[in-house]
Amino acid sequence: MSDDLVQFLRNRLTDDERQAKAAMTYAAKGWFIETSGIVTTGPENDVYTDDREVAEHIARHDPARVLREVEAKREVIRLAEAAHDYHETFLSGFAAEMEKALRLFTLPYADHPEYRDEWRPTP
Repeated sequence: MSDDLVQFLRNRLTDDERQAKAAMTYAAKGWFIETSGIVTTGPENDVYTDDREVAEHIARHDPARVLREVEAKREVIRLAEAAHDYHETFLSGFAAEMEKALRLFTLPYADHPEYRDEWRPTP
């Protein structure tokens, strides 16, 4: 497993966490959908859209959900590192599958300037 790949993922998760926490200060009451399809955060900081799908997308990516996702991914990284400590290489078995999982985790960040094409999962 590439230390660079793991560090790249850690850095991106730290970015996601920071951005989610910043969004939480703006939307302290969370994102939710009213019956009209409007997405709101509270009486002082409202965000409106008449597009129900857009509203559902914004509400589903509530900062609290992003923070839970960040922590879950960090746990998978820890598991992959533990597998790597047990196995000297990621050639086969569980350790190899964990490396594939981490490579899959990099895909949402493929447009990041530090992303490396060599991290793309192989079929």
